[in-house]
Amino acid sequence: MKTTYEWVVEQMEPDWDPADADADIVDTCAFETLGEALAFADQCGCPCAIGLRRDRGDDTNGIVDRGMAYSGDARFDDGAAIPKRFRADLDSQKPCAHFNPYGAA
Repeated sequence: MKTTYEWVVEQMEPDWDPADADADIVDTCAFETLGEALAFADQCGCPCAIGLRRDRGDDTNGIVDRGMAYSGDARFDDGAAIPKRFRADLDSQKPCAHFNPYGAA
């Protein structure tokens, strides 16, 4: 089974309240690097959140497991640890409004 990671920008409704954990995501865009995701989020013109997505799967069954993590999270939403190479990338970035959108700690 193969595991892949990508940075995801979640574009939200214009009146998005970050306190609303059940808010609708209007669109998502995936990027290989956090820098690319940050650049897109800064230019998109709408409220957005940046997260790290982990997919597990194979050619036969497709994606069989997906996890999301946001800055400030120590683990993915299913409890799996965030790999050090991505943690270091997150920690090296200047804090911005796109991170920790749902109040995760």
